[in-house]
Amino acid sequence: MGRDALHSGANGQTPLVFALNGRRMEVRDVDPAMTVNEFIRTRTEFTGTKLACGEGGCGACAVMVARYNPLTGAIDERSLNSCLLPLASLHLAAVTTAEGLCSAPRATSPDHHAANGAANGTPKGAGATTATKQRDPHSCHKGGRAEQPHAVQQRLSGFHASQCGFCTPGMSIALYAALRRRRSAAAAGDGAAAADGGAGAADGANGAGDGGNKGEGVEVVSGLTEQEVEEAMAGNLCRCTGYRPILDACKSFAGSTNASAAAAAGALGGLMDLEELGSAAAAAAMRSCRAEGISEFAPAASSAPAMECNGQQQGKQCGGKQQRSGDGSNGSGKCSGLCSAPRKPLPRYNPLFDPLFPAWLKGETQRQLGAQQTQGEKGGDGSGDKMLGWEFWEEAGAGEAAGKANEVEEDQQAVKAGRKGRKVAWVAPRSLEELRSVLLRGGQGGKGGEAGQDGQGTAVQGEGGGAGGGGGEIRLVVGNTAAGVYPELARYDGVARVTRLDLKRVLELQRVAWEEGLGGKDGEGGEGSTGGEGGSARVMGIRFGATVCLADVIAVLDAVAGKGTGAAKNPSEGNAPVIDGWDEAKAAGESAVSAEVFSCAAAHLRKVAGPHVRNAASIGGNLVLAASHRAFPSDVATLLLALSASVRTATPKPTAAAAGEGSSDGWAWEELSLEQFLLRGPLPGTTLLHSVFLPCPSLPASPSSAGQQLVFDSFRASVRPSGNAYAYVNAAFLLRITPASSSSDSSSSSSPPPPAPIVHSARLVFGAFGSPHAIRARQAESRLLAAPNGALTPGSVLEAVRAVRGEVVPPEGTQWAEYRVEAAVGFLFSFLSRHLPQMAPPKKVLHNGNGAAAADGNGSGGANGTLGANGGGAAAVVAAAAAGGGGDGGVSGDGVQGSSEQQHAVMRGQQVFSVTNDVFPLALPLPKLGADLQASGHAIYVDDIPVPSSCLYAAFAVSTHASARITSRSYAAALASPGVVAVLDASHLPPGGTNVGSNILGTIDPLFAEGKTEYYGQPVALVVADSYRHAQEGARKVCCTYDSSPPPAPDKPTTEPAVAADAAAAAPGASAAATSGPILTIEQAEAAGTFFPPNPMFLMAIPRRGNFQEAFDKSPLKITGAEVRSGSQQHYYMEPQVAMAVPDEGGTLTVYSATQTPQYTQESVAAALGLPVSCVRVVTRRLGGGFGGKVIQACWVAVACALAAQHLHRPVRLALDRKADTALVAGRHESRVRYDVGYDETGRVHALRVSAVLNGGSSETMSNWLPLNYGAALTQYDWGALHIDIKFAKTNLPTRVTVRAPGEVQGVLVAETVMDHVAAVLNLDPVLVREHNHISTDSLRAFFPRAFPPPAPVPAAPPALASAPAADSTAPAAAATAATTQSNGSNGAAGTAGNGGSSSTSSSDDHGGKAKEEKLEDEGAIAERVWREVKSLSSYSKRAAAVQEFNSAHTWRKRGLAIAPVHYMVPIMGKPARVTVFGDASVAVETGGVEMGQGLFTKVRQAAANSLNQLWLSSSSSSSSSTGMMSSFGVDVSRIRVVDNDSIAMGNAGITSASSTSEASCAAIQLACSQLLPLLQTAKAAAEKAKACKRLGVNAGPGGMFGPGAAAGADVVVGEEDVASWEEVVGQAKAMRMHLSAQANYKPVPPPGSFFQTYFNFGAAVSEVEVDVATGSVSVLRCDIHYDCGRSLNPAVDIGQVEGAFVQGQGFFTSEEVVVDEASGKLLTDGTWSYKVPSFDTAPRQLNVSLLQGSGNDRGVLSSKTSGEPPLLLAVSIHSAIRYAIAAARRQFAADQQTQAAASGGDEFVRLDSPATMAVVQRACGSHLVEAYLEKQLMASAAATTAGGTGSI
Repeated sequence: MGRDALHSGANGQTPLVFALNGRRMEVRDVDPAMTVNEFIRTRTEFTGTKLACGEGGCGACAVMVARYNPLTGAIDERSLNSCLLPLASLHLAAVTTAEGLCSAPRATSPDHHAANGAANGTPKGAGATTATKQRDPHSCHKGGRAEQPHAVQQRLSGFHASQCGFCTPGMSIALYAALRRRRSAAAAGDGAAAADGGAGAADGANGAGDGGNKGEGVEVVSGLTEQEVEEAMAGNLCRCTGYRPILDACKSFAGSTNASAAAAAGALGGLMDLEELGSAAAAAAMRSCRAEGISEFAPAASSAPAMECNGQQQGKQCGGKQQRSGDGSNGSGKCSGLCSAPRKPLPRYNPLFDPLFPAWLKGETQRQLGAQQTQGEKGGDGSGDKMLGWEFWEEAGAGEAAGKANEVEEDQQAVKAGRKGRKVAWVAPRSLEELRSVLLRGGQGGKGGEAGQDGQGTAVQGEGGGAGGGGGEIRLVVGNTAAGVYPELARYDGVARVTRLDLKRVLELQRVAWEEGLGGKDGEGGEGSTGGEGGSARVMGIRFGATVCLADVIAVLDAVAGKGTGAAKNPSEGNAPVIDGWDEAKAAGESAVSAEVFSCAAAHLRKVAGPHVRNAASIGGNLVLAASHRAFPSDVATLLLALSASVRTATPKPTAAAAGEGSSDGWAWEELSLEQFLLRGPLPGTTLLHSVFLPCPSLPASPSSAGQQLVFDSFRASVRPSGNAYAYVNAAFLLRITPASSSSDSSSSSSPPPPAPIVHSARLVFGAFGSPHAIRARQAESRLLAAPNGALTPGSVLEAVRAVRGEVVPPEGTQWAEYRVEAAVGFLFSFLSRHLPQMAPPKKVLHNGNGAAAADGNGSGGANGTLGANGGGAAAVVAAAAAGGGGDGGVSGDGVQGSSEQQHAVMRGQQVFSVTNDVFPLALPLPKLGADLQASGHAIYVDDIPVPSSCLYAAFAVSTHASARITSRSYAAALASPGVVAVLDASHLPPGGTNVGSNILGTIDPLFAEGKTEYYGQPVALVVADSYRHAQEGARKVCCTYDSSPPPAPDKPTTEPAVAADAAAAAPGASAAATSGPILTIEQAEAAGTFFPPNPMFLMAIPRRGNFQEAFDKSPLKITGAEVRSGSQQHYYMEPQVAMAVPDEGGTLTVYSATQTPQYTQESVAAALGLPVSCVRVVTRRLGGGFGGKVIQACWVAVACALAAQHLHRPVRLALDRKADTALVAGRHESRVRYDVGYDETGRVHALRVSAVLNGGSSETMSNWLPLNYGAALTQYDWGALHIDIKFAKTNLPTRVTVRAPGEVQGVLVAETVMDHVAAVLNLDPVLVREHNHISTDSLRAFFPRAFPPPAPVPAAPPALASAPAADSTAPAAAATAATTQSNGSNGAAGTAGNGGSSSTSSSDDHGGKAKEEKLEDEGAIAERVWREVKSLSSYSKRAAAVQEFNSAHTWRKRGLAIAPVHYMVPIMGKPARVTVFGDASVAVETGGVEMGQGLFTKVRQAAANSLNQLWLSSSSSSSSSTGMMSSFGVDVSRIRVVDNDSIAMGNAGITSASSTSEASCAAIQLACSQLLPLLQTAKAAAEKAKACKRLGVNAGPGGMFGPGAAAGADVVVGEEDVASWEEVVGQAKAMRMHLSAQANYKPVPPPGSFFQTYFNFGAAVSEVEVDVATGSVSVLRCDIHYDCGRSLNPAVDIGQVEGAFVQGQGFFTSEEVVVDEASGKLLTDGTWSYKVPSFDTAPRQLNVSLLQGSGNDRGVLSSKTSGEPPLLLAVSIHSAIRYAIAAARRQFAADQQTQAAASGGDEFVRLDSPATMAVVQRACGSHLVEAYLEKQLMASAAATTAGGTGSI
């Protein structure tokens, strides 16, 4: 397929020339189907550009693309999704990846940089770096040459903004692109020098964020605000971090600072935000222990005082006093510990060192464009008269057949008879004339079909001569972004000839002009306007060429509105394209009226997709997609339809002479209103969309229009307020009104109510509700105009609202149909009610030239709060403080916010923790290991491993039926597909092998479906080809036929009799018909009686207490039969499932797998292939996220690769695409729970019974483990008597697997629901009810009697430095016997391993728990303290009162404040480890744990350094001096490398799960180190004695310092100056021939009768939310988390885990809805556009995390506690807060009897299932609320009129 065509000159075609990270790239055999991502990942060594979704929805693939304009000298730079961007579109472009931002160390002179800039932006004269003594093996290196990460990457790393790191390169590009683009705009607008133009160091007037001195502090980029920084990241997703640290790093580049931040900082210490680091005030306020934004950076200003230490947190260092070390000295009484140690200065961002646009590419661009004629076009690509283009021939598949013998012969014959190739061409015309000729050659005689373009285009069908000859199909392309929504648009399945026609280079289609065009006739909208846009007029406006990208449309609108970058007089300045025909003086009158309309439109367009997509997707392509793909939820179409936009289409004619009227230059032109265009549907034949005309909104030029106003706003209901998500429904409204204040004479002394506003015309447009396209609500418009005199009154609004319900009618089968209608009604009501004097003052007015000044953009607010204008002025604060809750994300106005009003608060956060140096370097917030590699794109994941030249690629062919028999298979079409090599299925398993996909804990899941499929999407075969793309195409062509008729009755029951009986009882009267077809739901499983048999071992572990029935009967109050449900949740790790298998000699295999369990992956591969386990080696370096999803299915992917590699004797790689990954891996268990509660009037619960049914899918592999987890989570409170019954339904869905906190999150939902239910029924404060039922030590012991063994006796004396080795340790005997006893200070050499563990118990002062004389708090006391402290830290009481006040003042926006505790039982797993010290003093560490973002390697490295540094810990030394000695002489963490996990080297290591693997790995590492310490101690003593001898001139013996020693020096006293360094100790050990390698296995011994050794985590969270009653949207304003981490091994890592887990839990409880087709079982939410994880704009606006101080853990490892999973449960506080906000809304509307009936539920309790999506929340608030509210207003007004005799409505 031309894989070797790079630089080959194939077919004599003009080469595709572009730059990649400054390097010249020439491709002659260009494959038009290849994306930039595929090229980078398969043809180059760059791996930082990831492939995560392939849909343009996650940003992991982002690259920077720059183009040079030789006419203007400008360079256009923008970020794009490489997974969608065609390679062929890159001609003369410069592409920069994350690696390209890095550079070798640069010269400091800007002149030198300018003179020596290389093509890749690296100064040639910089020279090689001098090798440092200690090179960190995990730092940024390439080819042995150290590379300097960009400031963006350094800050992301230093701010702890990378966990798994898979998304981080894309984050780097997104932020860098925003910096470059804004800097370019600032340079254009302010007259500064271009960013890459030599001496340009000035930022203009706005660039003084660093005090004006670029030699000091941090350079702040001109004009980039915090809001813009967050918007720039909206196209990127992260599943690990919770976003806060990423935004902190990004905001450190923002030029705007909040001067009041220091004074107004929250309750956690009154500290500055991290983004204030660039200011001197922030430098003075910065603290090390109580820091807002954990960072390894400190301000660089020399005048800044040293950081403070909080005496309460570090009392042992500061004597309990808070002291300042202002001069950095270590005087008497000053803290000498870490708190006074300086940190790194914040890395400067100097744009002079950004990668340069290659000079050679500028010259190439000038040369190729120089011959272009400028008349009618301003440039283009290509040279001479030759049109730019390439042809590419794909050979048909040469695959071998697969399947049964008879099928093989049949398929092989079919392949030989019908093998064909495919020709794909790429043509890039430079003008309309060239475009016309191509279309005529390719489309003449065509069959009609669809036409379209973009980015979001479709195809032209034709059978005549194709472009380049040969006929076939023409597909128009601009940005190719439509392929992210409709992947089939980029596929060529079954097509023999394809021409991709690039419209981006046709300059006429890129033109933007101010000219006259077709606009809607003013005043239309009555009943007579039934079709089209009759009576349209010619008006002035902006014409956009169809291929203008949405980002440029936004820039133009902002510029015309005067709000663009640079505030340009000419809107073409800055980033906006040139606007032809713009005459400021001529357009001033019209633009003044339209400014606010255009500004609002731009604000709405910013919510379309993400920035990377908007940089590519065209305005015309979006409209074509809306017309051709019915029900495409286009925001663009809705917006433009409301603004009376029109379009111009063009159809090529054979000759200009034959064109006739309406034609010119060989084209037939037609102008249509947008409504007409959408109604027509797909464009016919070769017709294309030429341009889009946006009329300038204006008022009639007549005296009667004096005082009139245009009011406009737009709305969208979406999971993500800032975009990157489809809208459930959108709307745009334009009114021409005379406001009430202008239509009456209010001089009367009686002050009558003002008369109603007058509506003169209306355009009400709704879209994205499931209809074929956006529509005008003409009946609603008519109702407004039909009111007497056009008066806008509550009555006319009510009529319009009722009309909308009849017009916004989603088609049958539309998801969330009722909700979409409710939201649409809410939009219209919110818009119209702003202009009703009875309800609210106007929020947005646009005056004409005769009136007062235009609106100031500030969004004036009413008594209920403020609504600021988006993109312009600052929001005025009106009556805000009392109702706002203070510091919780800002003040919100009442009603639904439109695009002109939304002011999205920037995310902020505080982190509170303590640090000590008594266990150096443990407990320090060191950056995550390899974070700089991840940020710079140099971190290698499995799919990044360089492939052997013969490597093949594989893809699963999956079933399209669930619970169906496979009656036949045909692989002929797949085998004939281009590039396909083989199709394999279960019949290809070798002798002795079995059909095993995974074999975990005794449960086997098959790799392939054989006779019957269990679920939709189950693998049936494996297609192997020469590329991923070809393998996936071949997989789609695998043909199977199915029989879904019910199978004969099985020989034996599928369930245990008792379970079947229970199921029958649960569903009485179920008939056989109920079980026909696949079983998908819990109810269907109950009807069919399909349950997994219970596992007695795990059921026995479910906590139970007392006699439920007896306690329930005695309870005075009862709740019976209540129900709550929770949905599934996808893992949505950023790195999809991937593996690569490489065959080796003797039939052995090496498998590189992204797995959480190398052991079980190894065993599964061996079982499938019939090999001994020792013949399979599984290697895992790191995962791009796991969360439990890379256990079972990771085995499947590895087994499939291994099967293909063994069968074909070639390496094979398999990476699932996002949709396949999501469908195959399934996710969390859905649950349905029914509960009965007995309680008393105080809220004290005496009895609880929970009956839970969980959907286990098709296999019970991981369901067996859940009963214990589920039951443990239910014990959040002291329930009295507790009975739990759990069953698992067997359904025809993919196997449900473990997801972070499996079972626990479902259980905690039940616990909190019960608490809220009891509180609501009793009308008590939910906090009070929770406090009445707090967990205690006694109740925990009652629930978990086996988890509380008698405490181990305390040792009489500190343990020896070298503890006894583990029983299975492989250390040499000398290590176990050379007992050099030395005090171990704060922790034992092996650390505390817990009771009964195989390592010694530490008698540490702090790190092994409290001092011996100080007893640790018991569990109940810790839980109580966490609860008490979180209430104080969060100012709970004060905020609760503020929330109540807010709710009293607002009708349509309600807030809720909730607090939830959690305790989490953590099982401690065992793990092996090995430590090897090499002769150069470097250290290699191996562990059985897998690094997947949780910081395991980071903690392990710290633990290893801590253990090895025990050599310098003297019993006579103080803690501070010992620490200083360790840091001066000991092993630095940079010496330690943590190597890949290897199933041979670290065999039988189990699964990395249950949160405790990091702790267990640290314990194992310290055990291994403890075996080396005696040897090292001997070497250290010898080295020090030799140094002393040398100092004293005593003969040390013939061996000198490193010899065996001599008697002459036996009596020499070693002094402090003779302390040996780590290098000297290792050198001495080498000379003494010591074997410095040891392996150990940490094996915690569980208490009798228990499965694991366990301990409890505790935490609590307070969450505040705001709910939009009309639309159900939820804003999480603030979350305060207080968490017990014991003695944290690394506070930065642990806080990152807390934040990430919490936000992932937020997704489970709010937005992550899994939807399955009810008939087939097909997963519908299988990609980024349908499944919505939390994003930058949905994460809590303020996220505060504090770690519990003074906590320890005498049953854990190193006195620490885990942080990976328990914090996820705390997100249930968000769920409860939403419940409380809904309850407040219900109370608001319950005053009216009709509204009460509309609201669901009979009492104050709100049943709220999970996830509480927008639709669920709105439905819980009530339906038809708007109508009920308006009717109430009318009745009240009528009553007032009747009582007073006057008044009007």
